[in-house]
Amino acid sequence: TLVTNSTNELNVTIIESNSGPTVTFVFPDEESFSNDASQDVNYTVSGTFDECWYTTNSISNNLSLGACTNITSGTWESNNHSITIWANDTNGNEGSAVLNFTIDLISPSINLVTPSNGTNSTSNNLNVSYTVNDTYIDTCWYSNDTMTTNTTLANCANITSINWTDGEHNVTIWVND
Repeated sequence: TLVTNSTNELNVTIIESNSGPTVTFVFPDEESFSNDASQDVNYTVSGTFDECWYTTNSISNNLSLGACTNITSGTWESNNHSITIWANDTNGNEGSAVLNFTIDLISPSINLVTPSNGTNSTSNNLNVSYTVNDTYIDTCWYSNDTMTTNTTLANCANITSINWTDGEHNVTIWVND
């Protein structure tokens, strides 16, 4: 009887992965404002990934991003936008990131309330009242006569407490969003 010893070995490496890919936005910046209706959304995915998809607050279904490409087509409406991009790996682990930005395609408007243009007054303490209309007002300021000095109007307040000299005055008010 011939007896032989035989040994078989099997080495198995088990890699446990409980974390998914990491999604990072490149641009636009978080909470940024833009007047570009074609604003691209660029992002990177680090780690091993299989596929990517996204949704926004203006669409109800997920859209695939083939080969995890950036979002470079489409038109954004004038509004606040929230976009979530997900990526997963072949183990089913997911990573995601959320970006909020605003597209503002509407210029602010300004309306002079008092005094009406061309008003003659005997008062040297005449206040200038106006209204502005825009969803995203940033700053108001004015200049008068020589236009050499701009004066910021905190919270777009009316022009008050000015002691106007006798004579004709030209007051220009601007609003920026």
